[in-house]
Amino acid sequence: MRVAVGVDTCYEHTYLDNVGDDVIRKRERERERERERERERERKRIRERERQRRGEGEIEQRGEERGEYMRERERYIDNKTSTDSSKTDVRRESESIIERERRERQRQIRQMVREREREKEREQRQRQTDRERNEREREREERRERRE
Repeated sequence: MRVAVGVDTCYEHTYLDNVGDDVIRKRERERERERERERERERKRIRERERQRRGEGEIEQRGEERGEYMRERERYIDNKTSTDSSKTDVRRESESIIERERRERQRQIRQMVREREREKEREQRQRQTDRERNEREREREERRERRE
């Protein structure tokens, strides 16, 4: 760029500095989001390890854990909206995310309950068939004994 002698280039420098600052802020926000995602992944890993360590656990207990997670998530969103310039957009988006996550958790809980009920029914049918098989076996034994 050729500049005539005496022309003030301060405007260009200021503009470039501002653009650079915007880029830096954007990168910092992206890094912060990534850190938050990593923290969330770590929490999920820890929860999964705890679940495996103590077995399946009770659905009510899982519900409590999920409630705790929801409170944690809302705290995070409140903090984010208090510092973000577009508060309403972020709040609306966050609420829809929370709602989606809540529906997904409800669906998973219902699915676990259905699986547990199916398993109980399967076990009950198996016990019934075992009883019937044992009864038939006893009857055969009794017939053999009568014949002899």
